[in-house]
Amino acid sequence: MSAPLLDVEDLRVAFRSEGRSLAAVDGVSFRLARGETLGIVGESGSGKSLTALAILGLLPVGGVDTGGRISLDGRRLDGLAEAEMQRLRGNVMSMIFQEPATALNPVFTVGEQIAEVYRQHRGVSRREAMARALEMLKLVGIPSPERRLRDYPHQMSGGMRQRVMISIALACEPKLLIADEPTTALDVTIQAQVLDLLRELKARLGLSVILITHSLGVVAEFVDRVAVMYAGRIVEEAPTAELFSRPLHPYTKALLASIPPIDEEIATLQSIPGTVPPLSDMPVGCRFHPRCPAATNACRLNPPLLLPVQPDHRVACFLVSPAGAS
Repeated sequence: MSAPLLDVEDLRVAFRSEGRSLAAVDGVSFRLARGETLGIVGESGSGKSLTALAILGLLPVGGVDTGGRISLDGRRLDGLAEAEMQRLRGNVMSMIFQEPATALNPVFTVGEQIAEVYRQHRGVSRREAMARALEMLKLVGIPSPERRLRDYPHQMSGGMRQRVMISIALACEPKLLIADEPTTALDVTIQAQVLDLLRELKARLGLSVILITHSLGVVAEFVDRVAVMYAGRIVEEAPTAELFSRPLHPYTKALLASIPPIDEEIATLQSIPGTVPPLSDMPVGCRFHPRCPAATNACRLNPPLLLPVQPDHRVACFLVSPAGAS
């Protein structure tokens, strides 16, 4: 088996507050193969975006403790100096941020913003960089790209701004693309167009993609493998088809049960009782146990390990027998 492009091992992100260390990401481990798309799903507050920011080295300075190991294409990222990380960000690894209206700079044209990334990492002239910007606008399917090159973000629709964000992220043809809720602010039709575009660009450029989302519909359509996060930990990981046909963790089952069926009328949508616990009051043991109808004393006392039930399916639950258990 070839080495993974991205290897995250025992990642921890904790915020220091009043003498306490509050873990928002606690022992997260996963691998991303070359050309693979991994979906990371879970409710708000589960640690999805923090995991991505840790990989990119974009966590705030001061007040944050980190631990674990992050390797990209065989190179350790944790502990790299900021100057080295700047050479990698936007070049070898890129991110599509959640809200393009706030991620784009309102005082520069979209052409200038795409060109700046290319000039920064390739050292080319402004003319060459603007030519690349035009090429990228064409690649992502923006109509009248020559004219749009001179537009400011406020002159574009939400869907077009998202395409500009994709252009900026892919201008230097990175190996790893992290897309953080790339369709959240878009209507359903534009969501489908953006996902189709990402799928096409992934195939054309040979990208490896991490898609962060709370939408299981997006996951079912777009990703190869899914990691389900809850309160800073991965509770289940499996190939997409396997996860949807055979969910094993109670939290995964509850998420899937909350999706309304399209082929029948329902009076009431199912929901998961309770909320994700705050960092200052994390439960002992399995962090989902206060909301889990099947929780036992073991769940309340000890955190379950993320163990394989099959070679490609891992679950952190005392109610699920790991592979090889009698």
